[in-house]
Amino acid sequence: MDTSYLEGLRRELTNHQDHMHPGYYFVGDNVDLVTNVRHISQVRRNQSKHLYQICAYKYRVTGNHLSNTGPIGDNSKEPFGNFIPNAEDQERLIDHFTIIVAWHWTSHIWLLSEFAKHLPKHTKHKHMREMQEKTRWYVNLGVVRKNEQYNDQMTDICEFMHKDVPGHSVDDANSHPVNTLSGGDYLTFEKHKQAQLGKLNSRTPSKRLERLIAKMEEFHNQAELVQLIWKLLYNDDSSQDVGTLHAAKNMLGATNVSSDPHGHYYAASFLMDKFGAAYIVAGGLHHFKLKSPDDDTWGEEPGDMTEEAKGEYIQQKARKFVEQYCMPSVLHFDDLAPLSNDFVCRYCVNSYKRPKCLQRHETATHGHSDAIHSEHVPESKTTETNSVFNYTRLFMVLSLLRLNHNDVIQMGDGERIMLVNRYLYLFYKKVGFVKYAVGLLESLAQTQVLLSPRMAYRLLWNRTVNHQGKAGCNHPNHPRTL
Repeated sequence: MDTSYLEGLRRELTNHQDHMHPGYYFVGDNVDLVTNVRHISQVRRNQSKHLYQICAYKYRVTGNHLSNTGPIGDNSKEPFGNFIPNAEDQERLIDHFTIIVAWHWTSHIWLLSEFAKHLPKHTKHKHMREMQEKTRWYVNLGVVRKNEQYNDQMTDICEFMHKDVPGHSVDDANSHPVNTLSGGDYLTFEKHKQAQLGKLNSRTPSKRLERLIAKMEEFHNQAELVQLIWKLLYNDDSSQDVGTLHAAKNMLGATNVSSDPHGHYYAASFLMDKFGAAYIVAGGLHHFKLKSPDDDTWGEEPGDMTEEAKGEYIQQKARKFVEQYCMPSVLHFDDLAPLSNDFVCRYCVNSYKRPKCLQRHETATHGHSDAIHSEHVPESKTTETNSVFNYTRLFMVLSLLRLNHNDVIQMGDGERIMLVNRYLYLFYKKVGFVKYAVGLLESLAQTQVLLSPRMAYRLLWNRTVNHQGKAGCNHPNHPRTL
């Protein structure tokens, strides 16, 4: 599409901001070109070029019915507990896991195939109509000869993008740029904010790169999740241990899968699909007391039931299986837990700079002890000595989180994407992926506190593009998606 069309929309948004134009957002990523010559000479040498590609998409969900005047909340007063999964999030995740397990059972177990037609084909959400429309408004803004890894060059990239922000004016100190999202991977997200910090003392809003809001996209989050699973569950020394990822790799002959899935994402993803489906089907066979997927004799006869009851029956069985084996443990703090970010004692007016100092004061002076308990932990087989059960349960949790994450991206369900991210950033922090943990936490904060209601809604529901015009055909935002 011609970039002159984008220029026309930019002028329209600048001059008629009250007309509720749908608006657009930017997505960018690096383009690395490496050329190796066969015979090196003084003239012909190996080359490595780092460029940056940018494109613009129109918002499929505008959020224009919401306010755009101020942030949703006050980040200095927002309790951190609001970013930790709670009991309601746990119930929603159970529902999502249940339908995924039911799909696998009815697809691979012959006796359960008759229940497939009573299950929903897609997980629905309130913006299904917009998310199944083909993304037609796409403008390639070109490739900039800059490397995002360097702060000065990332500043040039942001200045290049800001020229297309509605309301942009380099020399007008009274200009009012319009809030515009700018997406990328974690490196882009981090460098984008550093570039804006370096321009804080500039004279005009456009020179300060104001209203260009950085956000993290999902196209690298999928690969980071596989990296997380590999770090926790893949070990070259486990090739002889039945039920491990390495043993499954050897059994399938997946020689293209390595101990580092970073450069072999699709091979590792394919192995995860096969291995995850095998575990879910094996759990179904155990649950229904069947000997094999092709078994034609019920181990536990379901009895006669109406057509309407069949869908409910298979989902009830899947839900029971999920609750018993597949749910991550969630910590719930009691009512006496710290509810403030100021570290003020709950018994007196003393305040502290560090949480450990506050805890010592409450324990020594007031005799307080926090009571933390977890839910959805199986009542049996939770001992550390049962390593097979613990390995299998952890794999089921991570595999279903990954399957759920892929499904919500395909459906374009922004709310469920953020629900999965509420769990993922905790896993990332636990295994040492601190940068992605902080990035996902900030993305959650953007949708709950930092941005205006309209921009938070736009960030939430415009994380994917659709190139086929059908339900379930969405992909993460990326400059090379379409």
